[in-house]
Amino acid sequence: MRVASGVTRSKWRRLAGGHIAVAGGADPWGISCTRYWQGALMDATRWEQLVSGNECPFDVPRPDSNEHWDVVGSLKTSTLYLTKSQTYRGHCLLIFDVRHATRPDQLSMDEWTSFCADLYRAGGVISHIVKPDHINVAALGNVIPHLHWHIVPRYYDDPRWGAPIWMTNLEDMDQRRLCDAEHGKLLRELKVVLAS
Repeated sequence: MRVASGVTRSKWRRLAGGHIAVAGGADPWGISCTRYWQGALMDATRWEQLVSGNECPFDVPRPDSNEHWDVVGSLKTSTLYLTKSQTYRGHCLLIFDVRHATRPDQLSMDEWTSFCADLYRAGGVISHIVKPDHINVAALGNVIPHLHWHIVPRYYDDPRWGAPIWMTNLEDMDQRRLCDAEHGKLLRELKVVLAS
């Protein structure tokens, strides 16, 4: 797999009014995670603001493409995005679209069932294309409190095989991006299978 790093050790970004120290040149939208300013991992006031849905970067409308992701396609209650960080080839986010919600208990049973069905479909599509040795599914919401799944294909030769991908100090996490041609090819393949 060819990768293009172009990574800076640490840079500052601004996310909806909160300053975040970003390691590895990636941003914190639940894609690569981050190390926050000294002290608490998240300022309580900022956390409450995000939980309430005020300036939540995962609320709709979201851009189809930005420095964090490219849209693969819409499902019944969510949208699937291929992350730009591809340390784990095929890593995608599945973000709940219906409204702002931070926890499963905030959904109706029908919404939860549909969201899980979307996860099942998305995981099948990703597995079909990238043929991983294993697949991790995580719904954490510790950085962006909006219901979303990380669908993370795992490979025998990946940097954290046999362990969770987020166990490492976040600033030490391996950040890889595919070259534009390979990212585009993977995105097209995922779109075709998801649409079928």
